[in-house]
Amino acid sequence: MLNKLDTLGFIIKIMIQKMAVGIIGASRGIGRLLFESLKENNIEVTGISRHKRDVIVSKRSSYFEIDARHSLKLKTALESHETIIHCSHSVILSDFLSSGPEIKRLIAVGSTRLFSNFEDQKARDIRSMAEKIWNSKINATLIHPTLTYGAPGSNNVERIVRFCSLSPFIPIPEEGNTLIQPVSAQDLLQGVLTCLKDDETIGKTIIAAGGTSLSYKTFIETCASSAGKKTKVIFFPSLPMKILARFTRLIPGVPSITASELERLFENKNFSNDEFRKLLGREPLTFPETLNGT
Repeated sequence: MLNKLDTLGFIIKIMIQKMAVGIIGASRGIGRLLFESLKENNIEVTGISRHKRDVIVSKRSSYFEIDARHSLKLKTALESHETIIHCSHSVILSDFLSSGPEIKRLIAVGSTRLFSNFEDQKARDIRSMAEKIWNSKINATLIHPTLTYGAPGSNNVERIVRFCSLSPFIPIPEEGNTLIQPVSAQDLLQGVLTCLKDDETIGKTIIAAGGTSLSYKTFIETCASSAGKKTKVIFFPSLPMKILARFTRLIPGVPSITASELERLFENKNFSNDEFRKLLGREPLTFPETLNGT
């Protein structure tokens, strides 16, 4: 989280600018954390999502239940907001920008799926969003987090725990040695808030990665241990794994695994966090720090 001095400086700058911040995708994940943080600091903020869920507003915060795919409705709801933080599907922002909104400052949270060697629709949508942003005249910053944990409504760790609750073992392809580098939602929150007050981040693409990488095997075992589950990781050849994955969507209560997710298990997802470390002013948290509090 931001320390007291950073928070004070952040609030003063926002109040001087009389900035109203609009958050697309504010009911869960990092969008929810941002909405709550700005609201608690008495900064004018508007949240947008299809369902409000249990979000509570205040005197200086408001919320609209809008299907963000309807760009004109979104544009109307955010017409008085010169600062937008996008935390939803990338195609929604691409369509929104095509509607010609008056935005002076944009922070878009994407995904490191952008860099995957396995092409799928989500990767194409993120690339299209990035291209749309950089072709605009908006002062923008792109943040691409790795797998995020610790945010409300985020199911990255929860999916693993559900598997552990259903079975005493979890199959993973090959030897489970491919790398993953989870990032704490606390760090991602601080990074986005820093971008909001730091104009030097304009025009940058920042990868938000955790303090260090770990193998998928270790990641799964850590998730299971934190939930008090005794789960054994077993290794499967890739072909049987692909066959098993197809049936996950047919079994009630079992988290489904898509073909593209399975393919991405075969590639390392560890990244340099040099820019992110500069943004935070410290080393990012290393998984499983803060995991027990999620």
